[in-house]
Order: sequence, then structure tokens, then C-alpha cells
Amino acid sequence: MGCRTLQLVCLAATISLAAPASAEDQITGFVTYATGEVTGRVTDETGKPLRATKVHAVSKKGEQIVTTDNDGRYRVVLRGGTTTIFVRGVVKISAQTTVSSDAVPGEELVEIREHIPPAVLPKALTDRNKIPEYSKTARDRSVWTKAWLMLDVSATGAVKRVKLLHAPGYDLDKIAVREAFNLRFEPARDRSKKPVPANMLWSFEWPSYFWMLDGKHMFNRLPREVSSVPCRGSGPGRVHRDCTTYDLAREQTAPWLDPPKK
Repeated sequence: MGCRTLQLVCLAATISLAAPASAEDQITGFVTYATGEVTGRVTDETGKPLRATKVHAVSKKGEQIVTTDNDGRYRVVLRGGTTTIFVRGVVKISAQTTVSSDAVPGEELVEIREHIPPAVLPKALTDRNKIPEYSKTARDRSVWTKAWLMLDVSATGAVKRVKLLHAPGYDLDKIAVREAFNLRFEPARDRSKKPVPANMLWSFEWPSYFWMLDGKHMFNRLPREVSSVPCRGSGPGRVHRDCTTYDLAREQTAPWLDPPKK
């Protein structure tokens, strides 16, 4: 069986959270369509291996998590189909696997991928604390709810596509998607300062309408007092905040949504 080496540009996502972000809030990774197994290495930006780092492999069949060894190396047995490999943090992650050649039956290609995060991540030009409009259902029921979205941000800083990773419900889904397309960013830039596309996570939050009313808060912006409200399920209390986090497994199953037709 023959074997050739193929250098591929990876379909990669560098994802930044909408909240004030630490290094752990960043996600670095790539997508592979191979089967069998993928092996690789995780290092910091200087090339130093990162041991005991969790590597996530997400496909429609679920999520696997493996840990790097003392040399920063990892191994994941792929389950077939599209698989997203990612690590939390601003790191370098490389990978190598074999894929069947379409050109020569029975021949394998060695697929090599390496992704380095952009030197500059996208910067929001929209107020991160903005609250989209309330639906009548959300207002009348005075629920506290949240939306998580994956944004496909172009090299011009415009949102081209959206995935709804966590739906807020209460007739707010369409509002969240519509508002996501209105967001604008300074685009990500590579190490040559060239604008490049990137994927980002973004959240919208709607506090309880009557909690906002009782506190005499403006209905279009998250007040500072939000941070002192206990999360839902954390214990007794009159009002609980929705502290739902994003589910990256949904990134595999949720469809990309195009801008609403005007």
C-alpha cells in the first residue's frame, strides 16, 4: 500500500467568548473527516509541550476527552464522520492521521494539520452587555433565560452565518438570531496583520422582566447587579439567573443559519 504526505489547510475555528475572556475561555482546534485515529501534540505558543491537557473530540456520535502525556502528545480513536478536535486555551495543536486517497484506490494519504490561533482575535464593536428586545412571552412569564450562538465572522468583521447552540425559548430564538447578524467586529488578524475569518461564541441574556422592573434598571442593558444573582439550581431564592453554558457538541448537529430575508 502506498503512502504520500499531504499538507492541508485545516478548517479551523478560533473561538472567543462574549464575556471578558481569560486564556481558558479561548478554544483552538480544527475539523477532520478522517477515520481510524488521529495523533498529535499540544504546545504553548513558544513550542513548549503541555502535559495533562484535555483534548476534546466531538462528532455526531458524542464527545471524547483524552489527556496529553508528558510530551504534550495525544491520541484519539475517531468514530467516523466529521470530527472537531479542540483544546481550551491559546495553544498550538497539531495532528496527523491517514485518509483514503480518491485519486489512487488503496493508497493512503497522511493528513497533517496544525492550527495556530490568530495573533489578534476578533474584537466586538457592539456593547457586550446589550439586552435584545423581550418577547411578549418572556416579559409576561418573567423568565430569566440565555442564548448561546456560534458566529461565523468574516475577514471584514461581519457575521456571515450563525448556529444556535443553546436556544433561549419563550419566542426569543428568532430575536437572538436576528440580533446576532447585527453584531459587528474588528476582524481577527494573523501574524502578518492580515484580516482573517474566525468563529466566535456569543451569548445574549434576558434577566427576569419584573426583576429588572423592580430594580428600576434599563431594559436594554445588563446591570452590574446581575453578577450577584444566584444561578438556577444553586439553592433557595426568589430570583435565579440562567447560568447555562454553551454545548460545543451542538456545533456538530446545529445547522448554519443564513441572514433573515428582509
